[in-house]
Amino acid sequence: MMTRPTAPDTSASNFDDTTQATSNLDKAVSNAILTKNRGSYLAGECQAEGHYIMDSTTEGTSVIAYVLAMYGEYGFEDGNFVKVSGTGVIPSVIKFSKDGAGTYSMVNYQEPEDGEGYAASIRKMFPLALQFQCLNISASRVKELQTQEREYAAIYLKSISRHAAIGNYGDFDHPLLTSLGVSVEVSNMMCENRNLSKYPLWVGNVERIEDGIRYVYQVDYDQEAHEITYSKLKYDTKTVAEKFVFDSTSGKEISQL
Repeated sequence: MMTRPTAPDTSASNFDDTTQATSNLDKAVSNAILTKNRGSYLAGECQAEGHYIMDSTTEGTSVIAYVLAMYGEYGFEDGNFVKVSGTGVIPSVIKFSKDGAGTYSMVNYQEPEDGEGYAASIRKMFPLALQFQCLNISASRVKELQTQEREYAAIYLKSISRHAAIGNYGDFDHPLLTSLGVSVEVSNMMCENRNLSKYPLWVGNVERIEDGIRYVYQVDYDQEAHEITYSKLKYDTKTVAEKFVFDSTSGKEISQL
């Protein structure tokens, strides 16, 4: 059983689980995945999920869903809408209570242990008939969940009137300073500079929404001038909010705005 996102507002900042009561198990699982993972990963501006319900059981008011789940946070990098953080496919057991009106409320969300305890915890959490699916997740299943996840991203883009390619970090080029001739020592100096913590680690840009304003954090490298420039710009007006320029040979700061 698969789900499709229906609401355009999938932003991490606006998702409110108090408004997510539903009488549909599939939607309840979607809401549970979003609620469980919110705040656990590097924040993007859009929360997304994909899932497959392998089976479910009902006993009185208790409902247990055995799920393969995927979660992602999406944000803009170099004009692309990229999964900046999240998970692969995680077998999960989600327990709900169901009231007289048929509304589901999440009671517990369980994931398997990491590392050496993974297989053993799968065998404890899941019925025997489902264990093979959990331990041998197919490429086609991964693709299905990824497709669902990216539908959230597409809906979000439409809601803010933006067009962008949607994908994972590895789907796009991210040229590092070192690949362009800057020494590892200078590159490390840039990474360790607290003033630059919001900027990308590559030559390019990321977008961030701060106090309702969208900013572009841009990194440029001028090989001839031996300068690395970090600029924070307002997205709509391109007004410079801050700017740092460094010597790419020594790593010393040349100027600051």
